[in-house]
Amino acid sequence: MMRRQKGAGFTIIEMLVTIGVLTILGGLLILYSRSGEQTSTLLREAAKMTSDVNRAKNLTITTAEFTTKDGEKINPCGYGVYFDQPQNQYIIFADPSSDCQTSDHLRASDGSADVETILLTNPLKFSSANIEQVFFLAPDPTIYFQPPETTEADIQFRAPNGASMGVKINQAGQVSTF
Repeated sequence: MMRRQKGAGFTIIEMLVTIGVLTILGGLLILYSRSGEQTSTLLREAAKMTSDVNRAKNLTITTAEFTTKDGEKINPCGYGVYFDQPQNQYIIFADPSSDCQTSDHLRASDGSADVETILLTNPLKFSSANIEQVFFLAPDPTIYFQPPETTEADIQFRAPNGASMGVKINQAGQVSTF
């Protein structure tokens, strides 16, 4: 005859403890994966913003033709990027001035020379920027910051988890993330 051995299974207490530990570990995993997702979004947004600022610079260097909202084709003095912090967006714009030497190289408030508007990826928000815009004047390009006394631009944005990322633009036109 076969006999049954005692203690061959799990007790109800052992099962409850195991389920409790697994639940806690699962909750932590979900929490950290959301935090990692926000950090990944920050990195992608910084790379995109760097690419867009470099695109404005490249449009200037190649003296790309610009079509106004009226359908008129012009060769602008250059291109710039306007950082609209309250709206969480930045705008690539052209300077359609006929006299590039006397132009103020500022974005038109009516948006008539806007090339593209780029919204920050949700839920990111601008946290600070020491400039309103950067402008690249052909052919070198020469860099103009607004306000003009700025020597290096720092544009930062933040995720809800507190992580932040930024883009720097120096007087030579080099664009980098930090």
